Amino acid sequence: MNQLNHAKTVIDQIMRRMIGMGRYSDETKIITADELKPLDVVAFTDEFGKMCYGVVQYARNENKKPLKLVVMGFNTVTDSINVYDYNPLADTPMRTIFETEGLQAREVLMQMYQTQDEEVFYGFA
Repeated sequence: MNQLNHAKTVIDQIMRRMIGMGRYSDETKIITADELKPLDVVAFTDEFGKMCYGVVQYARNENKKPLKLVVMGFNTVTDSINVYDYNPLADTPMRTIFETEGLQAREVLMQMYQTQDEEVFYGFA
């Protein structure tokens, strides 16, 4: 299976998971901060004020400190993949995507997954 087909398969599974587990935010419930889980597709504003989409790689809680998230996201300003060590108490708010953002998030994730940087791709997939 080539990298593009692999990327489509992985992203489709992640998006199905969002539906199956009820992980989308909506007008009655915004999933954010300590409610975020690994493989959640998230939306946040980067340091340039640009909306970014990413996927939570893992969440960790060290010694009962506030939950920290590691999120891999695609920065459309610099056209690069960034890994964000996200602290919900200090950083810009991050939430799961709304269903209406699904198509746009999927396109961004496809850009992210199509990187030729095998270390980043392998670490994420």
